[in-house]
Amino acid sequence: ASRNTRVQFLPTHEQLSGRISPTSALPSLLAARYISSETENVHQPQQSTFTSGANQNATLEWEAADMDLRIRVLESAISFVPIHGWSRLSVEAACQANGLPSGLHTLAMPQGPIDLVLHFYASRNQRLADTMTEWNVTASPQTRTRRPSPEEVDEFLYRALKYRLEQNIPVLNEWPQALGLLALPSNLPSSVGLLAQLVDEIWAQAGDRSTDLKAASSMVRDGVVAFGNVTCNILRLSRRR
Repeated sequence: ASRNTRVQFLPTHEQLSGRISPTSALPSLLAARYISSETENVHQPQQSTFTSGANQNATLEWEAADMDLRIRVLESAISFVPIHGWSRLSVEAACQANGLPSGLHTLAMPQGPIDLVLHFYASRNQRLADTMTEWNVTASPQTRTRRPSPEEVDEFLYRALKYRLEQNIPVLNEWPQALGLLALPSNLPSSVGLLAQLVDEIWAQAGDRSTDLKAASSMVRDGVVAFGNVTCNILRLSRRR
């Protein structure tokens, strides 16, 4: 896949919950694929017995299973980042802790450590989006049916940015390494895209519906500044602990 399309969707919080089970996350076909090439060959469909439609369905099932397994391995690896950093070692440790072959790191992060960083960034953005939706659903009927005031928008923005930044606390000491990876020229399209997506999602859920380009650019700038200010506050609080 090209670098511009490697982050194609954000997994839901439900997809990311739960411990990996060798029996549920690594079915026999996947085990054959990653453990033994000989066993893999046994499971190859024969052209004489399967139609092209069946082959296509099997391919889609494989791809879906691969994606689910990749997401689960990467999510499990996050807990090892404070020990091993944003590295292959974190993914290998996650595989070993869950009874999976350590060689799965080639599936989980084919582009290297940046895949682990992008997974964390994207999944926490999605977690925030789900949470903001819950905030809006549980808001009073009067709030949902009228345009929010500037003060209400500011309060929502601060609350959203604070929540999003709190998701970084478990890996706060390792976050400079993640920022370094995100800042590499080859990774900038993905990292800038995720930041723009984050700012746009927050503004949209805060009640903004502006289509003016000048206003939109101003909002993005303000959002990035606010993101930075809240980051500094959280860093100060963490150092006082």
